Amino acid sequence: MGGSAYRELVETDAEKLGDGWRWPLPDDPDGWVGLSNEDDRWMRSKAVPQPVGTLSTPLQRTEYASSHPSTYVLCTKNGMKESVLEMVRDLTERYGWERHELETGHWPMVTMPEDVVTLLGDASTHA
Repeated sequence: MGGSAYRELVETDAEKLGDGWRWPLPDDPDGWVGLSNEDDRWMRSKAVPQPVGTLSTPLQRTEYASSHPSTYVLCTKNGMKESVLEMVRDLTERYGWERHELETGHWPMVTMPEDVVTLLGDASTHA
């Protein structure tokens, strides 16, 4: 699903289900690779809607952020097309961010917790 179609889906769901500004957890998102039924139930018991503005408000990089190391975790089985994954890889190269790729969906903290802990620990030593 492309950017404008995705944005329309999110905004429509937010209008119908979230008072126009909250996007509830989707029923069956593409990026839920590797989650067991138990993981799904656990996540849904903890989930809260995401404010739609976090998906539509451009992020401004500050001088502080530009002058400090950044790490990007790319989950390659998150439902994105290969062309989008390549765009993200190019972006991390352009900004000089350290990139780590995990072959899992959008929730690596659930599907690969040990890998995420190791990755974050390693990244913190470069800060």
